[in-house]
Amino acid sequence: MTEEQEQIEEFKKILEKFKTFPPKPVYEPSCLEICEYPGRRTEEICSRLLSFFFNTRNPHGMGTLFLNSLLELYCEKANEKIDIGAALSCCAECEVHTKEGRIDLLLVSENLVVCIENKLWAPLDNPLDDYYKYVEGEKGERRALYIIISMREDVEDELLKHSSVHKDKYKVVFYREFVAKLKQNLGEYVASCNAKYLAILTDFIQFLDRKGGRMSNFTPEEIAFFIDNNASLETLINRRNEFVKEIEKIQHSRLEEIKELLKKKEPNDEWWIYANTDLGITIKEGIGLESGFDIKGRYNIQITIWQPYKWPEILENYRGELIKLHGRSSYNCDNTKWELKFDPLGENTSPEEIAEKLYSMCRQLNEIVKSVNK
Repeated sequence: MTEEQEQIEEFKKILEKFKTFPPKPVYEPSCLEICEYPGRRTEEICSRLLSFFFNTRNPHGMGTLFLNSLLELYCEKANEKIDIGAALSCCAECEVHTKEGRIDLLLVSENLVVCIENKLWAPLDNPLDDYYKYVEGEKGERRALYIIISMREDVEDELLKHSSVHKDKYKVVFYREFVAKLKQNLGEYVASCNAKYLAILTDFIQFLDRKGGRMSNFTPEEIAFFIDNNASLETLINRRNEFVKEIEKIQHSRLEEIKELLKKKEPNDEWWIYANTDLGITIKEGIGLESGFDIKGRYNIQITIWQPYKWPEILENYRGELIKLHGRSSYNCDNTKWELKFDPLGENTSPEEIAEKLYSMCRQLNEIVKSVNK
């Protein structure tokens, strides 16, 4: 057996092993993922959600779930028991202005003040001494705690290197720890909480779970599989990418041939080739034909309405006519495209046959456009 054959056999074994893993459930994005803002804006939104659930005056009905869960973690981190009394209420305020900056979240209970710096992914470059001086000046007789809550595992190293004189006052709590503690304690509050806000909390927890830097979407078996086979998988992926590039070169050459045949049929038609893989024509701004080969050499053709949200009148005017002519079962739509797909032509279909099919469909779509515009 040659070296190449041995490598192929190894790839086959790896792929067979991968096939044994159960399929993943359909991905269901949380509301926060759907509406996610980049960078610090997401951090601000999380701070506002935290503020809502920490504040016992809000109608979530979860009492001190958030405060107690955070304090439990703080005690574990500080390795001490804090006699804070029975905190029956908690007020929360976001973006509290200090002399040099803004505290992300400030919690105040009967005998406790908690200063929270919320760090999703941003570096720890905040004026921690300024926050400390502000809270110490405002706390009165209350006990003050200083917490950095973060998704990044290296934030503890950042804190050690920080220029703050009072950095030893701050304890790091990771979101993964906080979420785990919330889940652990939530059962005590479910019966009395507001169901409306329980759904929002569940969505928030799902968002934090996914963003928490853990491989929560992978089973231990999958993790071991990818670690153990990393070198072979990298070789396989690189080889596959080389194969795709080679196929695309061949297919691009065939698309150029088909384009020339179409030009001979109708010189005024302006066919184009996009990204070397997509042969198409724009019949009217926003609508046209697209086509190209798949990896097996079959030829796919579709009628496309590009960016349907920008062309609602085209989608409304043409969609009905196209479905009426071609049937309802083969179309799909997202924000990028509305597509009406047809059964692919077989891999042995000649360039002349493909050109004839495209020419015929182009004429047909032209007629539909003309009839709709009358």
